[in-house]
Amino acid sequence: MINYVYILSFSIIAFILWVSLLKRKNPKNNVFGIQGKLIWIDKGKQTKAFINRKYKVLGKPDFMYKTDNGIVAIEYKSRVRN
Repeated sequence: MINYVYILSFSIIAFILWVSLLKRKNPKNNVFGIQGKLIWIDKGKQTKAFINRKYKVLGKPDFMYKTDNGIVAIEYKSRVRN
């Protein structure tokens, strides 16, 4: 006779593994709608700018995300009125 406790335990473990694999494969979007890992945050004056001498680029983005297609830099703008 089949032991239903083993079947139920195996089903629960299989479901947990399946969900964890799905989360790794498809991470949730962030507020900017970018699927990727946050790798950089501008923390104000204490943060140094990026310099690329080859392309003659200098900048300090607000956020940077590593995606499957490369790195995405975000410059977030907002205005506060009276």
